[in-house]
Amino acid sequence: MIRYEDGPRAGNGHRVRMMRLCSALLQRGLEVNIGRANFVEILDKLKRERFDVLVMDMPKNNNRDLEAFRPHIGQLAVVVGVGHSVNTETSWIADQVIYQNARRVQDIDAAPGAQILGGVDYLMVDPFGVRRRLPGLGQGIVTYFGVGFSNDYTAAFADELRRLMPDVEIDGVWREDWTERAAKARLVVASMGMAVNEAVAARTHVVTVSVDEEHAVDARALRDLMPYGVVHTGKVDEEVSPEDLAATTATKYKAIIALPLSDTPIDGMGVYRVAELML
Repeated sequence: MIRYEDGPRAGNGHRVRMMRLCSALLQRGLEVNIGRANFVEILDKLKRERFDVLVMDMPKNNNRDLEAFRPHIGQLAVVVGVGHSVNTETSWIADQVIYQNARRVQDIDAAPGAQILGGVDYLMVDPFGVRRRLPGLGQGIVTYFGVGFSNDYTAAFADELRRLMPDVEIDGVWREDWTERAAKARLVVASMGMAVNEAVAARTHVVTVSVDEEHAVDARALRDLMPYGVVHTGKVDEEVSPEDLAATTATKYKAIIALPLSDTPIDGMGVYRVAELML
């Protein structure tokens, strides 16, 4: 059973990555029950039916939930989202922690026998995304901002970017083929999260802005790994106005050389490594 957090404050990446993990497990012959539910619904289901593994996708830690689920499940796995930290208590309750960001996790006090996967190699990007990059620069700019960004901010950014670059095609609509369109673009502008990771895996240059300090830490780490491909502008509102983001985007767009990124640290196979861990 895989559960993803799909409330009004959860980004689309939480849904996407759990669907990909579901698909990878199905390919290996497992029976998977995937859905969203609140605490009471999940606990009731675990008490009524037998599941070997519960995979919890958690935008933020909620250890009281985990403690309640623990007696009713054989194995408990927790997927910690990009930009959020797993704490010591979580690592002791869960059998497996999939730690989805670029930080080092060696200092986490894991329970004996617990397995922790961490680092950009394990990000659940589209397994086929790394093959989608076309030769050459591509055309236009593709944007995506998570729910942490207000409509006023994104609208002001789009208006200013179109004023600065009236002849450039700008695609700001989320659709299921977003990764494929990002792979064909010259530049992706996105909030730190799955959209940025998808773009990097497809070897497309990125300008990113963060909604909080934890996302900023991840963005800076990714930028350090790929200094010529990722530009991190800073945190929204405090440091980066819509006009600032548009100006940085325009500058980056004009400066990109006609070469794809090389030595990308994300290989697109992370979801399969996580599926193997589940088995």
